[in-house]
Amino acid sequence: MPRKTKATTQTSQASAREAFDPIAAFNGAAAEAFVRTCQAYTNGAVTMNAEVMSFINTRLTRDVELSETVSKCENWAGVVNIQQEWARQATQEYFAEASRLVQLAAKLTEKSWEPVYKQAKQTFAELNKPLS
Repeated sequence: MPRKTKATTQTSQASAREAFDPIAAFNGAAAEAFVRTCQAYTNGAVTMNAEVMSFINTRLTRDVELSETVSKCENWAGVVNIQQEWARQATQEYFAEASRLVQLAAKLTEKSWEPVYKQAKQTFAELNKPLS
């Protein structure tokens, strides 16, 4: 069995370091992509939350207005007409809000996955480089 010398040990350590350099670089790049993904997701979630809170505020205001208007009605026909108009308007606003939230969710998904996609694309390009 050959005896290991200091030079052989140093060469083995250098080879091991060279072998792990791409792995360390990939892990660092993956961590950066993960951080950018988390930031994009957090920003998107804050935007969606602000949108929902704004919508809730608008709907509550409209509901209070409905109560005030109904309380001033002098007959049932007026109450029914006001409630029908309120229901029509509320339905339109809910559909519009749902559409805005779907658009925000799509944007959130796109922005959240963008760093991962870019990193994966770069990694695959590096893996497909010819060996020198």
